Amino acid sequence: MRSPTEATRTSALAVASLVTGVLTCVPFLGLAAFLLGSAGLLRIRSSGGRLGGTAFAVVGLSLGAFNALVSLMLLLALGSDDPPPARPPAPPPIPSPTTPAVPPAGGDEGGQMTIINQVTEVMVGKVRLVDLPPTRRTLEAELEAQRAQALAAREKLVLFTGAEGCRPCMSVAAVLPEAKMQAALAGTRLVRVDVNVLGQELNDLGVPTKKIPGFYLLGKDFSPTDGINGGEWDDDTADNAGPVLENFLKGTLRKRREPFSPLPQRHRVPPRSSPRSGSTFL
Repeated sequence: MRSPTEATRTSALAVASLVTGVLTCVPFLGLAAFLLGSAGLLRIRSSGGRLGGTAFAVVGLSLGAFNALVSLMLLLALGSDDPPPARPPAPPPIPSPTTPAVPPAGGDEGGQMTIINQVTEVMVGKVRLVDLPPTRRTLEAELEAQRAQALAAREKLVLFTGAEGCRPCMSVAAVLPEAKMQAALAGTRLVRVDVNVLGQELNDLGVPTKKIPGFYLLGKDFSPTDGINGGEWDDDTADNAGPVLENFLKGTLRKRREPFSPLPQRHRVPPRSSPRSGSTFL
């Protein structure tokens, strides 16, 4: 029992609990305030009246419990924030028929360049896409050079007709990186020409130009031996165009919506040079 002359002292634990509880703006102090308040109440009750500060301990304990609850909710919220899923890399852009794919040797690769009358080529996966210049030399001479390069690289030469602004042509070019198109055209040299620019020379070779995109295999004199156009499939997707092109290049495309019919060849000037004897024509 407390003697009548003994003064009542305020519990230091109760005061510490109140101060810690008041600091609710500082995260994770709530547990300390709660523990200090609980210990202060126990000390006051067992002191026989020698210690006071029950109100301080209760307020500090209550504030500490509230702060601890808020801190726990904050931890749970931070733990539930999963990072966004990684986006797959975008496929490389496919150049339009009149847009250069790569700068010439020695050019400034860090800046934008405009190339005129420049044969350009780019590898799209396992497919080599070549764009011919409009008027540097005859189409037949350009195709002769492309055939020589295809032979040296063991590639299959395929003529790809299109036009700037032709949506089906751009759609087919855009899906070249996809698996079914890669399976169909792997190892090919896809020589793309604009029918609006080289239409007359294409017609002279016997290549149809009214329906694009078109794909043609060329004979020894560069006239088409076989060909198909985008009308052989529905939407211009890799799932639709890939299998058709694969069978076409293998020579197993038996059922067609439109049989191939080359244009009658017109009188042409022979190319400047001829392939060496014994060469295998693509």
